[in-house]
Order: sequence, then C-alpha cells, then structure tokens
Amino acid sequence: MKALLKYSVFVVFVFFYSCENVDFLMNVDCTQCVRVEPIETRAVLEFSTQYGEVPFVIYKGDYESGDIILQDTITSETYEFDLDVDANYTIAAEYTLSDKKITVVDGEFIEKRLAASECSLDCWVVLGGDFDLTLKY
Repeated sequence: MKALLKYSVFVVFVFFYSCENVDFLMNVDCTQCVRVEPIETRAVLEFSTQYGEVPFVIYKGDYESGDIILQDTITSETYEFDLDVDANYTIAAEYTLSDKKITVVDGEFIEKRLAASECSLDCWVVLGGDFDLTLKY
C-alpha cells in the first residue's frame, strides 16, 4: 500500500511538471501575451557609460565558445538587440579605469514558454533577455 501511494505521488508530480512548454506556476499578464510562437526577442543590455565608451561582445553560448554574434562599442546606457529564443548567450563589456581594464560578463538562457493554462488563449512568454553589464564596485 505504501509503495502504491509513493508511486501515485510520483506519477502526479511527473504529470504536472514534465511538460517543457507549460509552466503551471507562472504569473502571466495575459494582456502582454504573444499569440504566435516567438522565434526571437528583443534583448536589453544595460551599461555604465559614465566611464566613457564601452566595447562589448555578444557570444552565442558561453564566453569561452568564441562564437561572436556582435562586437561593438556603446556610449549610451542601454542597447537593444534581437536574439533568437531557446538559446544561451553571454555578453562581455570592457571598462577602462585609470589604465586598468575591467571585464563585466553576464549571460543567460533565453527561453519561450507556452502559458496556455494561465490565459483563455494560447499565450507565449519569453523568459530572459535582460543583461546587466553595469560596473559595480
């Protein structure tokens, strides 16, 4: 009997948490839904520009992968760029302070999720895409 109870709890747990595209615990604003499955999203990069121009590099994958998507220099505090969803990205920004180079790195996996249980219609949401490359010390 105990084994049957454990098995039943396991099956219920697997049923509710096994689907990759649906998160039953998401807090979704249904008015912000995307009805069509997204293939890319607008990423927002934040920089500390009080130190002058900031060169940065966007990598697909890890910093060590060397798979460069974009290399640029920014003079404003924010930069927006379209990135594919369901992929990992790493961004490195290089600050120069008193002849010293300081590299700030941020990365995350940007993913899409279907929140069908939260809204009356299909609702796609994108998780991730905000990169904080500000210098903190």
